[in-house]
Amino acid sequence: MIELLMPDIRIGAFERSDFPLIAVPLTDRSLSSELNLDNADIIEMRVDMFEEHSEKHVVHTLLKAKEMFDKPLIATIRSISEGGAVEIDDKTRKKLFKSLIKHTDAVDIEINSEIFSSTVKLARKNNKLSIGSFHDFIRTPDASELEEAIKRGRSFKADIVKIAVMPNSMDDLQTITDMTLKHSKDGIISIAMGELGMASRIFLPMIGSLITFASIDVESAPGQLSLRKMKEFLSVLKTTD
Repeated sequence: MIELLMPDIRIGAFERSDFPLIAVPLTDRSLSSELNLDNADIIEMRVDMFEEHSEKHVVHTLLKAKEMFDKPLIATIRSISEGGAVEIDDKTRKKLFKSLIKHTDAVDIEINSEIFSSTVKLARKNNKLSIGSFHDFIRTPDASELEEAIKRGRSFKADIVKIAVMPNSMDDLQTITDMTLKHSKDGIISIAMGELGMASRIFLPMIGSLITFASIDVESAPGQLSLRKMKEFLSVLKTTD
């Protein structure tokens, strides 16, 4: 399971000294491929990107992923308003989270979703980690708006807050960098998407972002680096004094 202990954070067998960790997004179709995930630490199961969304199929896919790769799982059923692949209503998402909660290690739910509070409570009840996420694929909100998102996530007791934004200028990169530094001890995942934000997927983890996302057969957000490149970069930086 994924366990959060403040100020020390542990995810499965990983301890604070192991951070940052690399997560790769997978779908149900991914499991039919011959994937090498040796360089990945965590798997994000993008349920919204599955070909089928029945409770039986979703649970079966998560169990299969755990058996195949033996890595911690984050289950994400992303709303279409924040980058989801298809429209899945909140009632259905709530039922899916309830069905899969025992078979995952963490759940990722949008901070602004109407089912945010109930999903965080579900995770806590089942001793699972909750990630409250905020995505803006168009812009980088100003610092005060980002702080409000973080405050809302914390108020509902999400274990980790994830902020993913689209930078359109160097000032935007400064905003997400400052936010990461400010909350580096709080349990934060920060991502700057797109071409301009590509380098940030390496340097933000080095200043406090807990998890960075890399692609192997599915790119779940603009600007994701490949798993191989991400591992190479982080390995060099981790060993540099």
